Amino acid sequence: MKQTVRLALKELRTVFISLVIVIMSAAFLVGPVYSEKNSDENDFLYRIKYKSRFVSDENTVIDTKKGIMWPKNFHPFNLWTTVGFEQAEAEVQRLRDICYLGYCDWRVPTERDFKSIIDRDNINPALVYPHPFENVETHYPYWTQNPVQELATDRGICAIYLKVVRFWAGEFEQQNKNEGALLIPNRIHDPDKYYSR
Repeated sequence: MKQTVRLALKELRTVFISLVIVIMSAAFLVGPVYSEKNSDENDFLYRIKYKSRFVSDENTVIDTKKGIMWPKNFHPFNLWTTVGFEQAEAEVQRLRDICYLGYCDWRVPTERDFKSIIDRDNINPALVYPHPFENVETHYPYWTQNPVQELATDRGICAIYLKVVRFWAGEFEQQNKNEGALLIPNRIHDPDKYYSR
């Protein structure tokens, strides 16, 4: 009787190990479960992995990984037209003056800020998936505050070209600051996370 039980357990262990090897091999060949974003099952698993990164309410999104707060709506003040950089800066100052959404420290995002939400494996928009943002324009650029080319004047350094981002493919370009681009402000929500990245 003991011999029969031992043989049965040994056989069961062999079947179990074989099953584990088959599953591991299949997982290796298929890749990460969340890589195919079109499947409902994979979408669910992908959301579990990234859900805790973004905390959003009706109006704002906090990137808990990077310490940045964004408006949830990428056209928060119905500014659907492109503006020059000086007008964009004036709009950000207006948002500070009125303490938009209860915060008085809005700014034009940096290239680094935008890179933290871009995933170039995605397209139209090239944002991390899933993202909590609404009304993301993919055909027009958004301003960054990063200069590309500077001109020395008698008043100091003057940025002529700034970097802009297009969310169609998540690419950065240079643009004359007098030309038009869209504006989405952001603010540093958690300085410890923001400056440690």
